[in-house]
Amino acid sequence: MVDVLSGGRLDFGVGRGLYKYDYEMSGVDMAESRPRFDECLEVILKAWSQEVFTHHGRFFQYDTHSVTPRPVQTPHPPVYMACVMSPESYEWAGVHGHHILTAPFFFTRFEDQQTRLVLYHRALEKAGVEPTQRDVVGAYHLYCGDSDAEVRAIAEPGLRVYQAFTKGADLLRGAVRDPSQYQAWQHFFENRDTITFEQMRATRAVIGTPDECAARITQLSREYGLNYFMFEANYGGIKHADVLHSLERFAHEVMPRFR
Repeated sequence: MVDVLSGGRLDFGVGRGLYKYDYEMSGVDMAESRPRFDECLEVILKAWSQEVFTHHGRFFQYDTHSVTPRPVQTPHPPVYMACVMSPESYEWAGVHGHHILTAPFFFTRFEDQQTRLVLYHRALEKAGVEPTQRDVVGAYHLYCGDSDAEVRAIAEPGLRVYQAFTKGADLLRGAVRDPSQYQAWQHFFENRDTITFEQMRATRAVIGTPDECAARITQLSREYGLNYFMFEANYGGIKHADVLHSLERFAHEVMPRFR
């Protein structure tokens, strides 16, 4: 429906999740997360690309089924798969020819992302897909301010709220990430509670004046192999008016530099 209403502009992002809590609430064993993810996506793409499809898998059974409305894009909207720490995810996305969604700010060294991108690009090539034809999306916190003083006054308190909120959410959920089913979880939020504003601003966020934001995008694109950015414009209780001013400033003073 979104693809139809937008005239074929939907980008479809998927990921198998991190919290054991979410699986428990759904009555699903987290040990099944990867095969369930694979089969769910297979069913969705069949439904989008075939007028009538049949599927007999481990978890789902469908005979001569149709889903309408059909998407405008053919054979289906582009798929962006979440890949952060697990090398298997990068390889799987490449084998199936999908774009990838990454969160490079979780890495303390850009080389760690680059080694995973090598796996992704090799898998794409084996699948007959030219790597330059696929997007590597990076998600980052964003605040674009008029001056250093404004950036500190608004963006730094926002980071503190973000840290407090995410720590509280973990406590509320009992921190029930399951390391036996998600081997990378212990690295996933490395330094999230203790990272300083200066550390975030230096390499792990796009926060600063327009000149600083533009320079950071250039740096991150080069170091992490990114050609597409996705921003959290309000990552920690920043006032709505400040968020709008940041976005307007970014659109007018930063984006034109990359056209």
